[in-house]
Amino acid sequence: MLPRARSEHLVVEKLPDETIVCDLEQNASHSLPPLTALVWSGCDGATSVDGLVVMARRRGVEADAELVSAALDELGRVGLVSGWERRRMSRRALLRNAAGVIGIATILAPEISEGR
Repeated sequence: MLPRARSEHLVVEKLPDETIVCDLEQNASHSLPPLTALVWSGCDGATSVDGLVVMARRRGVEADAELVSAALDELGRVGLVSGWERRRMSRRALLRNAAGVIGIATILAPEISEGR
């Protein structure tokens, strides 16, 4: 099964250096760096990791299968893709994640009771 981006109950705002995805079901906002946002936009359920690499490179973004897979792991972790089985990240991918290349920053909104 190939990765498919979730689109329901999301509000998406594309900014110059990031894409903000507000998940109305999870009451959370996710900041996607450029490569991760690009990978997410290409997850149509029919495109392979290699296809996502080619798509990124055509748009002038440095990418390889390891980076794209790590971005998919991050997207799966926050529930923005389905059909992707998370893999154990390599040390190289972990370092790239720590450098902000693929990592997703998430902010959870507090629950608001109706009595307030």
